[in-house]
Amino acid sequence: MQIIKVDSSAALKIAYDNGVLFVQYIDGDWYKYWRVSKTVFEKMLKAESIGTFLNKEIKPNYHCEPCSAPKI
Repeated sequence: MQIIKVDSSAALKIAYDNGVLFVQYIDGDWYKYWRVSKTVFEKMLKAESIGTFLNKEIKPNYHCEPCSAPKI
């Protein structure tokens, strides 16, 4: 797993590991989203806007909870 810095007004960093998507939002807080497929993660990386993708495709469809930064 690697932590990826993203160019977004909503998120600072993202990471993916075995179906879990980690997002560090602009306020610095980390959240993890469960059961996200690798395909969905790859679509997010290619999205024109990561923030829009998070709001439309991730937040309404996946369970999340606050977490600490993922360990590499």
